[in-house]
Amino acid sequence: MNAISSAGTAGFLARYEGLKSQLPGDRLVREASAELFRVNGIPGGTSGRRAEAWKYTTLRAIAEASFHEPLTQLDDCAAQLALLPVIDGARLVFADGRFRPDLSVLPENFAVQSFANAPDFGTLSRPDRDNLVALNTMLTEDGVVLAVPDGVDGGTLQIVSLATEGHGRAIAFHPRHAIRLGRGASLRVLEISTGAGVYLHNAVSEIHVGEDAHLVHVRLQDEARGSFHVSTSYVELAARGTYDGFAL
Repeated sequence: MNAISSAGTAGFLARYEGLKSQLPGDRLVREASAELFRVNGIPGGTSGRRAEAWKYTTLRAIAEASFHEPLTQLDDCAAQLALLPVIDGARLVFADGRFRPDLSVLPENFAVQSFANAPDFGTLSRPDRDNLVALNTMLTEDGVVLAVPDGVDGGTLQIVSLATEGHGRAIAFHPRHAIRLGRGASLRVLEISTGAGVYLHNAVSEIHVGEDAHLVHVRLQDEARGSFHVSTSYVELAARGTYDGFAL
């Protein structure tokens, strides 16, 4: 592993060591992912540890950047929210990776929680195969945890990720989303990612679609020019379940 990649990996590991007593969820899961990340580092660079998924994409810029933990979010984010499409339905807003209930509108016909309050690492993710998933598992603080009951039409749900200027420093956040649809349920998710400044948005989603259920998942990535966006989704379909995904 070269010096640049080691420095980048070391920064994330140092952040984990400083935060691990405060992070929600299973400590053993996080420790295992931290060890994987410690061994393999940031993939896709010139370190000699090749990752097939990143064969044609270098992450050297991420390895070279010095990312920090987001500060406590106090901004009202009104200017950023005003630029988003107006769509009827529920809206969950995350600022610098953290849930903002004051800016959100919860759905009425199914349960939604934040990962910070109901941590759910799921069963599908493979941090042993993708080290950015290991990084997410090691450092995730918040995200969406929702379940649509059998036979329920959940309507349209917006999941909005806003990145702020970070008070002049590059920040990194690692959302963790868990979406479950019961038998015959349906849901339309519009996931919007936007922001300002320099930041790393490293998201992992685990999606379970039950028998005869239907999920439409549209992702609009309108991130800042200086940002890095990495997104990994795992989808499990039961019999006759359908998942329609589109990313722009």
